[in-house]
Amino acid sequence: MSSPVALPVTVPSTPKSQGMVDISAQATTASVNTRARNSMQVLTRYAHRGVWRLPELATFPSTGSLTTCINLYLANFSPWLPIVDSPQGSFRVDKAAPILLMAMAAVGSVYGNQGLGNLAQPLNELVRRGIVYTVRRSRVLRKTVRHLISLTTLSPKV
Repeated sequence: MSSPVALPVTVPSTPKSQGMVDISAQATTASVNTRARNSMQVLTRYAHRGVWRLPELATFPSTGSLTTCINLYLANFSPWLPIVDSPQGSFRVDKAAPILLMAMAAVGSVYGNQGLGNLAQPLNELVRRGIVYTVRRSRVLRKTVRHLISLTTLSPKV
């Protein structure tokens, strides 16, 4: 087992340099609600079962911190590498996968002040672990489905 991920306590902040887009002067493009935050925590909880020690979820970033990080991603990173097609104000947090939201927050956090910048590495590690969990789970699911299909094709017709 590898060491646990330590999530720092954060508060929403503003961009760290004058060259970055100041999202506080713009309309918010994305807003993380409690449901989206909880789905990220659930993914983290499931991804850590039996593989890694569960991080302290009490320090999981607040909805405000996650909103700031995702908006920093949309304002600063997305224009250079538009992975998420999001014309100004159209990104729907409630429709996005938790793993995508955590990845966007991890990238966006590097554009924030020191408090949010400390989230980059731990969130990146949670995303990596979430991907490992998802890949392993999909392999088992595919194997089970193939097995069930083979049983139904081999069974005698009644």
